Amino acid sequence: MSVKLIRITPDYAKVIEYASRQSTHSKCREGESEDFVRRIVKRKHLSLGRFVNVEFEVTSSRCSLQQWVRHKFLEFCVQSQRYTNQKDNKFVLPELDYINEENRKIILQKMRAEVLRSKEVYAELLELGVKKEDARYCLPEAIQTQFSVISNLQGWTNFLLLRLDKHAQAEIRKSAEEIKVILLKECPAWFEEIFREELL
Repeated sequence: MSVKLIRITPDYAKVIEYASRQSTHSKCREGESEDFVRRIVKRKHLSLGRFVNVEFEVTSSRCSLQQWVRHKFLEFCVQSQRYTNQKDNKFVLPELDYINEENRKIILQKMRAEVLRSKEVYAELLELGVKKEDARYCLPEAIQTQFSVISNLQGWTNFLLLRLDKHAQAEIRKSAEEIKVILLKECPAWFEEIFREELL
């Protein structure tokens, strides 16, 4: 599981300030964009975040992907199982840190064996001439995938506020934590204000 920043709208604070000042026909002030952004976020004018896009490359399980795609403010391009061979793909298993150690080892061993068996069947099906798009039916949700995901700052704010919650599933929560660290660095005026209570 990993998250990598691909691209972000340059000069995000200036872009937001310029868009915002269109409504009042006021002029941007040199060197004040970051403070301006902090003020508008504090006032909950989050729709202005739509003018700044951020794209990430994410590696996760297909199980976690099913949770990602529920976010209507995010757009995706996902590794195709129709056109890519999955036999060498890694897989992701849950940590199960809420189960005692002895039982956790047994459960994870069973899960690992099941995943490895399904990958063997997948490889056998390909050797028998089954198309990748049909052989994939035997692959588990634990199989690793990679996808590009893009949204604006308002969309990422919505995603983080939901997926950083302690009740969120562990794998996607870890991805959200990585994204939060990156966005606090890249867009501090926006996200420091969003998370100001946590930063105190």
